[in-house]
Amino acid sequence: MKSRITIIYTLLIAGSLLAGCNNKNNDKTPSTTTPSTAAPSTTTPSAMTYRDTTCKDMLNNLSVPENAACGYFTVPEKHAVNTQPASSKTLDIAVLKLTSSSSSKQLDPVVFLQGGPGASAISSIEAFTQSPAKFLLADRDVYLVDQRGTGYSKPALTCTEYQGEAGTFKQVKACKERLTKQGIDFTAYQSVQSAYDFISLRKVLKLESWNLYGVSYGTRLAATIMREDPSGIRSVILDGVFPIEVNGISDTPWSVYAALDRVIENCRTSLQCNPAELKQTIESIILRLQNYGREREAEDFIKLVQNALGETDPDLLTIIEAINQDLDLIKKLTDANKDNEKFYAPMALSIVCSEEYPYLNQTALAGSNNQNWSTTTHISADKIRHMGFDEDSCKAWNIKAADSIETEPVTSNLPTLILNGANDPQTPPAWGHLAAKNIPYSQVFTNPHGDHGQLFSENIHRSCIDKVIQEFLISPTKTVTTRCTKHIPEFSYN
Repeated sequence: MKSRITIIYTLLIAGSLLAGCNNKNNDKTPSTTTPSTAAPSTTTPSAMTYRDTTCKDMLNNLSVPENAACGYFTVPEKHAVNTQPASSKTLDIAVLKLTSSSSSKQLDPVVFLQGGPGASAISSIEAFTQSPAKFLLADRDVYLVDQRGTGYSKPALTCTEYQGEAGTFKQVKACKERLTKQGIDFTAYQSVQSAYDFISLRKVLKLESWNLYGVSYGTRLAATIMREDPSGIRSVILDGVFPIEVNGISDTPWSVYAALDRVIENCRTSLQCNPAELKQTIESIILRLQNYGREREAEDFIKLVQNALGETDPDLLTIIEAINQDLDLIKKLTDANKDNEKFYAPMALSIVCSEEYPYLNQTALAGSNNQNWSTTTHISADKIRHMGFDEDSCKAWNIKAADSIETEPVTSNLPTLILNGANDPQTPPAWGHLAAKNIPYSQVFTNPHGDHGQLFSENIHRSCIDKVIQEFLISPTKTVTTRCTKHIPEFSYN
């Protein structure tokens, strides 16, 4: 299937083998990372309520299977954590249960933790009922839960002051001021608070344990749940890992350079591609744009290369050469490639600006990862930030720092499957290996054709990834030995 960038480009012009395993027998020893100081006696499930509702009433026109079940879980706006008591004000967390039709389904379901932060889990239902994640329902129920502040949870918070993911300083500030007047406490929208929503939900549903599946930011949330509630978790899958010990703002350039390096590496495995010439072309485009005073477009060009890498676009070389001939294509491609998916910025900014911004440059990553690129490339690449998560936005959001535990790596003995995409432009494979250092009972697999998040990938080798995931879920404490992984070739460009 052609990527979105390739299709747009065409319209404009016309008009490691899964590898690296470290697995040991699991002794179900609780996480050795000290959890947040909590007061469970004031945050017990009995103090919270779960009410069933019809999926039609909750989800409006969203199509759901007949055997799906929907409900709202009422939780404190603030759980009793970090020595603070639970608040009397409450929020409603939207819960969608997809029921497995298997007559021999397992009692431990999978709960999906969405990424972003700021995206809706329930809105991705089609991926679980049709493709590509339907296989998870083969022998387990799947829970899609909209994290507080997102999707069908109440309140769902958006910034009406601007379109898309990023706003100006003035727009972001106006958004926060408007919602503050409505009584929103943004310090309630942090990873540890969301983690206790899930922990309490599991208890209310009377599930002895369940399996966490986190993608992107969802892996960071999963790590928080691993820290706070290890006894309630059977296994964990971290897909496109964003480790807690990586800074979500100041480490963004690190991943940018990793993506650019991967583009050059893919060139080495491609016929009729000269790595030195490709690198020179990329740097020449950036330099020309800078010399013309088009600094923003230089950043946009790098982002386009990143996006094309993430879409495992075999025509990336053609796109770069076309841009080399016509720099005006950058704006056309950037405008046409904008994502209009609904984004819950207030929740996202509250997390990033309390957990990342106060701890800039505090990271477990070594070096800046920029050694393979020119100083002129550094000028543009170092300015790139993910979505609307940048220093100016956090200055405008002006929120109190989260506890410093939210910068510390989570050490856990839970059986964990870590999935990487070799072509992931946001969370490079190195980040998955970094997280694995503190999870001794982990297995790490890197898909050479993979992008950001293997669960939703539609590349031609995904059936093999499905088998890896299924085999792990069947027996998380055993080494996954799927033969199909040996037949996945290295990725290459046309």
